[in-house]
Amino acid sequence: MADDDETVPGERGGETDASPGTEQLASIGQRAAARLIDVVLFFSAQALVFFTVGDRVTRQVDGSTEEFIEVPLAVRLLMAFLLLVVYEVGMVAWRGQTLGKIALRIRVVAEQTGEVPSVGTALVRAGVPALVWMLPVGALAPALVLALYLTAMLTPQRQGLHDRAARTLVVRL
Repeated sequence: MADDDETVPGERGGETDASPGTEQLASIGQRAAARLIDVVLFFSAQALVFFTVGDRVTRQVDGSTEEFIEVPLAVRLLMAFLLLVVYEVGMVAWRGQTLGKIALRIRVVAEQTGEVPSVGTALVRAGVPALVWMLPVGALAPALVLALYLTAMLTPQRQGLHDRAARTLVVRL
């Protein structure tokens, strides 16, 4: 079956229509582009927050003065977690879409019903990559998160490990 012909149980246009219809699965390219948009937005928001809550620090290095913003690691981790919850979990639980998914006209739906995922489902879906990112593996963390997303290329339903854990699908609108 060709990629564009794959259909899944889901909605037929309404945001919470649970009637069994069929929707086309989002392509890997659509999903990757949406994630890229979300990553840029997430890190931009995170940088903005860091610059507003960080301490300005001046340091002498090799005879020159450097000024930079310093934010304790615990504060950075807490802010990143809160931004993740508000953005990723909130948007997916509210409308099944982050801003990246809105731009690419794709949506996350619950696998069994085709409805917008619950808060708990959205939390599991966002939490799996977040937990992988926090593994104490240093520079390997980004590669592991990428591998987690790329597993969507290995399944007929295009589900990454985070989708399988949350029992979600990503469909075209």
